[in-house]
Amino acid sequence: MVQSRNMFRRVGFILAALVSVTAVAGLAQRGGAFRASRDHPAIGYST
Repeated sequence: MVQSRNMFRRVGFILAALVSVTAVAGLAQRGGAFRASRDHPAIGYST
């Protein structure tokens, strides 16, 4: 029981970290796309 709980907690922590990282990366990518769209339109439209 204890091992399964630890594993479940670890998996949940990893999932939460991945979600937060992807959310931050997505926001940064959107901001970067809007900023770079003036110089490089292809980058802005690719995302």
